[in-house]
Amino acid sequence: MSAHVDLITGKIYGCKKYSREWWHEKGHIEYNKLEISGTLRVWQGIFLWVWMVFITLTFIERSLLGIAIPFVIGYIIIEFFEEAWCNDYAKKHFKKRR
Repeated sequence: MSAHVDLITGKIYGCKKYSREWWHEKGHIEYNKLEISGTLRVWQGIFLWVWMVFITLTFIERSLLGIAIPFVIGYIIIEFFEEAWCNDYAKKHFKKRR
């Protein structure tokens, strides 16, 4: 079982408390409190829907794939940003506890 967090309850599962993984999951809780996280979540949702529509339309017209690709990349960039932010949070807080 891998570590994960329930953002509604704030409970972290699948890892030892205060481990690096625990701090990473705690980072997701803190990240979701940031003002920018809501904005990025909205953009990520928009990118996902546009991407899905254009990927579906590529079955009709192949040239539409070029429109879908930037939205896929945007979605992935936002996902990586959140994970990098949480990794940085974990790195800072895990060091403090040692």
